[in-house]
Amino acid sequence: MKNIFYLFIVTIYILSFTLISCNKDNDKSIIDNYWNSNDNYTIQFINEKFITDKDYIICLEKKIKKRDFTILNLTDIQLFENDIQYNTKYFRTAKKVIEILVKKVKPDLITVTGDQGYGTKKTIVKIGNFIDQYGIPWAPILGNHDNQETELKTKEQAYLYENLFKNCLFKSGPRNLASINSGSIAWGNYIINIVERDDPSTSTNNKFHVVKSLIFFNSGDIYDYTNDPKFNNQKPINERNYAMLSSNQINWYKWAVKNVQHYGKDGKVKSALFLHIPIYAYNTAFAAAYKTDVDIFDYQTYAETVKNEDVFDSFVNKTFWNEGYEHSVGGIRETICSPPYDDHVFEAIKNFDDNEKTDYISTDLVIAGHDHINDFIIEYEGVTLAYGLKTGIGSYSNEDLLGGSVILVHDSGKSVMYHQFINNIEVLTYPWWIYLIIGIVVLVLIIVLVIVIQRIYIYREYESINSNC
Repeated sequence: MKNIFYLFIVTIYILSFTLISCNKDNDKSIIDNYWNSNDNYTIQFINEKFITDKDYIICLEKKIKKRDFTILNLTDIQLFENDIQYNTKYFRTAKKVIEILVKKVKPDLITVTGDQGYGTKKTIVKIGNFIDQYGIPWAPILGNHDNQETELKTKEQAYLYENLFKNCLFKSGPRNLASINSGSIAWGNYIINIVERDDPSTSTNNKFHVVKSLIFFNSGDIYDYTNDPKFNNQKPINERNYAMLSSNQINWYKWAVKNVQHYGKDGKVKSALFLHIPIYAYNTAFAAAYKTDVDIFDYQTYAETVKNEDVFDSFVNKTFWNEGYEHSVGGIRETICSPPYDDHVFEAIKNFDDNEKTDYISTDLVIAGHDHINDFIIEYEGVTLAYGLKTGIGSYSNEDLLGGSVILVHDSGKSVMYHQFINNIEVLTYPWWIYLIIGIVVLVLIIVLVIVIQRIYIYREYESINSNC
């Protein structure tokens, strides 16, 4: 009996030790998932594989040299549960638009800048499976509606994106970059480096170089600025209260861009930012580029007036734009729904290494979603600030603003972006039973036509016989 008692005590001790060890390991994994500015940023090429020291830094190889790397950006698909369940026109249209875009663009990477749905499992699974079927690497971020956590916490959404799809590159990223309105962690900050192997005859020590670094942000949802004293004496540019990137996200960006430069040709790497809510500089860029006497702080009430009535007119008519901005395209048809106060992101872009003597700007493109009927592409102080073209007709939309956006990454890393519009006629879709009814009607008409022709033929034969008699 005593031996059994001792055996029981030893067993409890071993189990307790195991559980404590597991908990320590779990705690360690959580601690390791924090970011700080002293973290290493290393990329290695070992055994024909690109390896990084952070799970949220991914390398995607550019395998065809001297050819642009093509990115197709989708945004604001915005499907409700009912759209998925009942295969509504919103779901059918979104699928058709994506299908046409993939065939036309033939992308190397598909990016999705938020608001795939409303943070529900059904929308994530359905849209994810549909995009994943093409066998093309794809990288989504969470939009403001995803961050509202209608059904799933951002952690649960991140888990689905990371684990359900074969070709999805999404990573949860560091846990201490930002939070959203509910207090949950704003998961989904990660990096994709487009890498290319060097020619063996001119190979560097690394045997590869980074062509372009793509940085993905979770830009959150809304923020209560009225309770933040640092904004008390500032004039808001809009009254929408959308969140700005946190100071940790901005510092993480600067850390990422500064450190990736070591892996570029001649020590330089171009980068691009993908986020859902546009940064504050979208306002100053549009004010500088677009011909209007309206004060920048009056755009909220003036957006409907300054809009381009003809969506495509702004792509050919350069009189819309001020001198130096003639290559701009698109326009605004609603308020620029950025944070209401300066988020200082553009300052970080212009001075990513905190060295005032550096005149090199790494980030040459910022692409956002969120504003469904805004579509401008403006180069402002060396940086292109752009909206992705809305994919599908979910929520509110403009029938002429349908499609996706294409980003061509040259060998130098420089980006060129344009919108790929999809004509409404190309995406006319109906439920399967409509086609069945049409098929039956056509079949009946053919049968009736055959019968009528036979009757006419018999009647003429009859008339011919009578006339001969």
